Amino acid sequence: MHWFNHIGDEPDETTGMWTVHPSLNRHDECNISVIHVDTTYSVQYISSQSMASIREPAIGQDWS
Repeated sequence: MHWFNHIGDEPDETTGMWTVHPSLNRHDECNISVIHVDTTYSVQYISSQSMASIREPAIGQDWS
């Protein structure tokens, strides 16, 4: 896994997403880690569930 640091104290006003840059160690090399596959599966599942609820139209709202 490549690690990143966010730039600034809040997400971008236009996109609502954080701006990031690669996290570097003391030798100016990218911080890289090996993580357990169950960790990535859990995060992907939670993210997909959250995104599904965001994409659902509000009650009474028609997106067709």
